[in-house]
Amino acid sequence: MAAETTGIIRLDFKNDGGQTYLASQYYKLPLQILPPHCQDDDGTAFIYLLNPSGGIMQGDRLSTEIHLRKQARVLATSPSCAKFYRMEDGFAYVKTLCTIGEEAVLEYLPEHNVPFSGSKTRLENLFYLKKSSTLLALEMLTAGRKTRGESFQYGYFISRTKIYVEGELTVFDSMNLNPENEDLRGVGLFEGHEAAASLYIYRAELPENATAAANEAMQGQQSRGGVSQIGNIAIVRILADDVRRLRETMSAVWKAVRPILLGKEAVTLRKY
Repeated sequence: MAAETTGIIRLDFKNDGGQTYLASQYYKLPLQILPPHCQDDDGTAFIYLLNPSGGIMQGDRLSTEIHLRKQARVLATSPSCAKFYRMEDGFAYVKTLCTIGEEAVLEYLPEHNVPFSGSKTRLENLFYLKKSSTLLALEMLTAGRKTRGESFQYGYFISRTKIYVEGELTVFDSMNLNPENEDLRGVGLFEGHEAAASLYIYRAELPENATAAANEAMQGQQSRGGVSQIGNIAIVRILADDVRRLRETMSAVWKAVRPILLGKEAVTLRKY
């Protein structure tokens, strides 16, 4: 985007003797982070990405960069949803760029996006991996402020996710939602649901039972979902009637695949 960046986070993580630490950081409000902490026993750094302004507004240009050096392990999340306010003139642009070094692990698990009535949003998520990297990256979206009758009343919501492995574009996932031009409740879109999620999973020699575990975890949940796999990348898709059911299903999937991919159980992430 040509406009000046209004909010910035830049984080550089390194591994020292099995412990991941934040080697350097820079942030510019309205973006901010909390100091890293540990919840696992393998040295993984847990970080919370914040927007203390309360929401994303017209003209915002937000950039988050997370860099993991060799063998670094990071779980990045946010304490609450990202709210996109009404935008009378212009749009908001949010870019996330992550580089994941050799044998490094990134779990990128932000909370859901909530586009308010009249909002116009463009998201870009870029992940650059080495062959030996591991990635779990999540994106969740609701129809809007359902309790205020604002389902699918935003101007547009555009999201692009690209995953590169050793410089080669491996995944290009594009979502272009415009409620004014099409019925988003229709077949092939939300199909009557109010919330959707995608979980991108990459690991060299992705275990065969990872996709089976994800599918099994979705059984019996109050949602619809499925898993597709191409080579060493699996993508989990979920549709639900509300964000609570969406989060419950995605949590079940994460709890099922984390031990297979990372050899450790899921933990409770402190939120709100």
